[in-house]
Order: sequence, then C-alpha cells, then structure tokens
Amino acid sequence: MAIWLLASISAVACGGGEGETLPADKPPASVNQYKEGFMPAGFSVINDLGVLQIDQGYSNYLLVNRGRSAVGSGGITVSSGNSIAPVLCIRPVGGKVVVESMSFARGGTTQWTLRSEVAANVDWFVFDAGTAALDVGPGISVYDATGRLAYNSNAAEMRVKGIVTTPADPETSTPAPDVVQAVPANVAACIASPKARYQYSGVPVPLPLYVEGVQFEGDNMRVGYVRTRSGPILDDTYILNDGVTQITLIDIAGL
Repeated sequence: MAIWLLASISAVACGGGEGETLPADKPPASVNQYKEGFMPAGFSVINDLGVLQIDQGYSNYLLVNRGRSAVGSGGITVSSGNSIAPVLCIRPVGGKVVVESMSFARGGTTQWTLRSEVAANVDWFVFDAGTAALDVGPGISVYDATGRLAYNSNAAEMRVKGIVTTPADPETSTPAPDVVQAVPANVAACIASPKARYQYSGVPVPLPLYVEGVQFEGDNMRVGYVRTRSGPILDDTYILNDGVTQITLIDIAGL
C-alpha cells in the first residue's frame, strides 16, 4: 500500500496523473516493480506518549516461536533458534509456572527451563528482535533503499498491554504469600527478574530454592513462589533477589 502511494505520487510529480494511460505494449506494473527506483519511505504514528517513526531503519520484537506444553515438577525445555535478543512470555493455567533458567546463545539456539509444583499447562511465546520477512497484504509496507522489506503492518509484533508489580520480599521466616491481580484479557507474562531465595527450614539440610512464578485464573493473574529444586546446605535463608518485581503483560490476541 505504501509502495503504491509512492508510485502514484511520483507519477503526478513527473507530469503524469489522471488522463494518462499506459502504452499498449506496457502492462501495469507489479507491486515489486513499484518498489524499484523510488526513494525510501516511512510514516510517523502520533500517540499520547509521543511519535513513533517507522522508516527504513525500523525494527521491533517479532513472534518467532510459540507452543503449548504440559509442565510439572520434572520441568520442560522451550527453545528458539537464530537468537538475537529473545524474550519468553508465558500464560500458564492450572498451576504457577516459573522460568527456572535460561541458556542464551547469540546466533544459535536459546533454551529456557519451565517448572511447576503441580501439573499445569502453559502457552508460551518467544519474541526476538528483527524486521518483517514477508510483504503480506492488504496492509502497509516500507522498504529501504536497497529494496529490503523493513516493515509490514501484518507482522506479529510484540504489543505491550501493561506492567504490573509485586512488592519486595525481604528476608523472613517464610516466603511471602501469593499476590493476585486483575489483568486484561488475552495477555501473557514476561518476568525479567523474579524474586528467588533459598529458604531455611530450621535444620541443616540442602535448602529448597523458591522462585517467583505466575498463573492465570480467569481475569486474574496469581504471582507467587514455586519450589523448584534443592541447593546448598546453609544455616539461614539466602536471598538471591528480594526486590520489587515488574511483570510485563504482552497482548497475545490474534497470535
């Protein structure tokens, strides 16, 4: 669509326009022909937060992999290849699920380990930095000076729906209780830095590791600790992260 507009504007600027017809020996140009020989184009989107410029240098986080998996105490592995800066978002039901670990390999395969204390099901989505690969219509497309597709309005981009937080949890004799918050429909959660602690239980045994996980319950999201595995033998609780947690909610409608 953007290319067609460029072609039309260029024709008028050069003296063409209404009333001019193509020679009989020249059939109408294809969309690919229109993108050749014209200047790079773009457009600006204005909203309450400012201006978003979409032009030949545009890039965003795009959906590169997704799936639905059953997860329990044994854990599962989710992976995505050709990694640049991947982000995993999850929507578990039936039990809290935690992203226990991540193994990043730039240009290779990145893996995440998901775990739950009970049987749960999780829809997971991997987004990664990049540009649209296909010019799919109807919609708007933007090309750079070399003819490379830089933007297509039909690409499955990451759309942030909101951010929720859970309070800090300083060292106590027991982990903090779950937090339940109302959230919009059709969202998945991305926890960048969850709270985690090795919790002392009163005897010198390998301490259980508790990590913050999420669970969706209708219109609510439950956030709380999940016991994942055992760690070192210590005589006191050892805090790995006890700060305020920010959870980014990603719109998954239509993905």
